[in-house]
Amino acid sequence: MIHGILPALITPMTDDGAAVNYDTLAPLVDYLIERGCTGFFVCGGTGEGLLLTAAERRTILEIVMAQAKGRAAVVAHIG
Repeated sequence: MIHGILPALITPMTDDGAAVNYDTLAPLVDYLIERGCTGFFVCGGTGEGLLLTAAERRTILEIVMAQAKGRAAVVAHIG
């Protein structure tokens, strides 16, 4: 059962906004879990999901799932 705090996870971008900053995703997940988040809504709630390619969304999801390691639920926006 999913419960608790599940924020819409931001997608970190490079300083110029041209690409996803994948290197900052794992530390972001750890930071939020350490502060009580129990899950994440990935690539959907903050608006950028529709602007990303399918490959970018998949990579983001894979990174978040690997970092959460069962410590938090991961819900993927697929629509």
